[in-house]
Amino acid sequence: MIHWRDESIAALVETGFQVARFDNRDSGHSTHCADQPPYTLADMADDTVAVIDAAGWATANIFGVSFGGMIAQVTAARHPQRARSLHVYVVDADHESSGDPASVAHDRRLHPHQPGLPAWP
Repeated sequence: MIHWRDESIAALVETGFQVARFDNRDSGHSTHCADQPPYTLADMADDTVAVIDAAGWATANIFGVSFGGMIAQVTAARHPQRARSLHVYVVDADHESSGDPASVAHDRRLHPHQPGLPAWP
């Protein structure tokens, strides 16, 4: 989320939203997990709920772009009681890969213009 403009976040706050933004595993300023066991989209969805819990919220409007949108979809599917709403952009719901983030990234690098693969660098 380090790539989100502070002005965009400020606009949400000015309209009355509380905002929690975070980098997913292996991205931005988060922990890089090269030497740790593999993790799945479900694990990353559970990480999202952990952030919601840490903020002290019972529910949240969940927003995701690109690969974050895939995580947002899994979050809402695994924890529907926690999703007040779901907003995804630039995302593909077709999970032909294993759902393993490394596999998704690998597939995208091998076939960068293939329809049906998530838009994730």
